[in-house]
Amino acid sequence: MKDNSLKVFLRQTYSSRSPVPFILTIQILVFVVLHIFDLIVEVGWVDTPLYDNMLSQLNLSPSFARLLDKPWSLVSYVFLHTGLFQLLFACLWLFWMGKLFLSYLQNRQFLFLFFSATILGALTFLALSQVPFLQQNPQSNLFTSNMALGALMGFISVLIPEQQIRLFLLGNLTIRTIAYLYIALQTFFYFMVNKPAAIAFLLVSLYGYLSCRALQNGNDFSMLFRFNLKNRRRKLKVVHVNPHAVKYPTPEARFPNQEEIDRILDKISQSGMKSLTKTEKQTLHRASKKEDLE
Repeated sequence: MKDNSLKVFLRQTYSSRSPVPFILTIQILVFVVLHIFDLIVEVGWVDTPLYDNMLSQLNLSPSFARLLDKPWSLVSYVFLHTGLFQLLFACLWLFWMGKLFLSYLQNRQFLFLFFSATILGALTFLALSQVPFLQQNPQSNLFTSNMALGALMGFISVLIPEQQIRLFLLGNLTIRTIAYLYIALQTFFYFMVNKPAAIAFLLVSLYGYLSCRALQNGNDFSMLFRFNLKNRRRKLKVVHVNPHAVKYPTPEARFPNQEEIDRILDKISQSGMKSLTKTEKQTLHRASKKEDLE
């Protein structure tokens, strides 16, 4: 009996090692629970303001004192969305850009960029919120995943700047153009409601841009969080070695080294994906599979 479409979709989505579906799932679940709480209060089943309490606990307040009360808000705000269209657009952008990112780089690098940008954006927002002339805003708290998305767009604008995507009504646009338009529009919207968030968003987008430049120069900061499981494996004692045995290539031999990857990424940033040879494209594909063996 054939599996139904939903089972196939779920299996294909969550069986991959990509962290993007799991991040999207958390965002959607938080949104659903938040509005279930709102509905419960509206129909009068409970008197406790569950919606307001959950919103207050998960968003990032513009106060270091409040941060001490809820330190998890340094990260939790990125999973919080209050409007349906806000959630929809954030999820679509993260899905598209995350898929592009992971076509060339590894899960570890994506997670490092996503969460480092989230924390950097939060700390920058808190610092700027203490400036007197930036404190008068219609919206004082910070939520949504736009900080991480800004860094992701800045990163991709360097990684594959000339690759084109066809957008409805706008035609074919390069990744660089799309990234700059997204950053400009988000900065404008933030500036209308929350000036510290607008400046923090710009700085985090610049952080994503500089992170890709650093990676192209051979500085992969995500390696700080790489756990070498090979050292934890129990060493086996060799009792016999057959000199005539067929030797198979090791995983290290099958995969390209970091210098080769950096050279290809630099070529992409200068001339776009179309400039790559078939061998170079295969090299990038093998590099994206390397993490599965690490």
